[in-house]
Amino acid sequence: AEPELYENAGLIALEPAFVLQLREESEKIIIYIDDESLSSKCLALSRSMFLRLHSDTMNGGLSWSILLENTKSGMLQRYEEAQKMQLKPWFEDGVAMETSRSSVDLDQFVERDFHT
Repeated sequence: AEPELYENAGLIALEPAFVLQLREESEKIIIYIDDESLSSKCLALSRSMFLRLHSDTMNGGLSWSILLENTKSGMLQRYEEAQKMQLKPWFEDGVAMETSRSSVDLDQFVERDFHT
């Protein structure tokens, strides 16, 4: 399915039951995940998208921080801290799950939606 972009939000359907819901709120992009079992996959894909935008679209000028919710405490943890803690559900076996680019065409998404 094609990504749906709105003024301050977007939906990207990666698989039938895997939809990224993005919402911009005062210079923040918040990603909602309905199915906790997809958390590590969503994290890997999100990081890939930001890295791609940083290098290909923004010529190295994009900066960001990733904060992950600790589901036990409800507190937000920086990516690096969460990785050291191997925070579940974000990390499986201590590593963010690798995501196949075949499930979404990032090249087409970046070309069409960020170069217009």
